[in-house]
Amino acid sequence: MYSFIVFIHVLIAVSLGGFLAYPFIWNSYVSQLNKEILVVPKVIMNYIRFGHYALVLLLFSGACLVIYYSTSPSVFWVVIAIALLVLIGGLLGMIHKKLKGINLGGFSDKELIVKLLSLKRDSIIMSLLILVAIFIMTNRSLFS
Repeated sequence: MYSFIVFIHVLIAVSLGGFLAYPFIWNSYVSQLNKEILVVPKVIMNYIRFGHYALVLLLFSGACLVIYYSTSPSVFWVVIAIALLVLIGGLLGMIHKKLKGINLGGFSDKELIVKLLSLKRDSIIMSLLILVAIFIMTNRSLFS
């Protein structure tokens, strides 16, 4: 059972690695602003919805690994891990809300660029948080 939970945990973590590409997506999206590209926000919104479910499963599988199959991790490590997952989920929610607003339309090009730059900033922060989470999760012994 341990191998199955680890497999699920790693599979979900790898699938969340797709969010590391978001800052680059917004660069290309801003450069092609003159074209009507309405499919991109819809696809990203669906992937963000998947990301929320994946974060819940990641938290659940990580809790199972810590509770049932691990020596007692430090409380500091557990708090940091949970806080990072909550922050990543919050940023996903913020990006999703902004994308819904962009998808509704009705903005001038200048307003749209400001909103896209805000999305780019949020996605950079989220990418950095994901990288920090990967470092924290793979180096648990640093927090003992």
